[in-house]
Amino acid sequence: CGKSFRYRSNLLEHRRLHLGEKVYRCELCGKSFFYLSSILRHQRAHDEARRRLRCAACLKLFKDPRYF
Repeated sequence: CGKSFRYRSNLLEHRRLHLGEKVYRCELCGKSFFYLSSILRHQRAHDEARRRLRCAACLKLFKDPRYF
């Protein structure tokens, strides 16, 4: 693609995009990612979802227990 990198590790990581290699897989939902930073961001979303409270009547999720 013509892109250049200072470090070999960055080149190898970028090459995965062209090869379609998603080497990072979420153990909770099975979704795969090209970059470590992407799966870390994704896993934070799982953590936030676990901290939410779900209303049994309407199934709406609430972050703050004051509004539950």
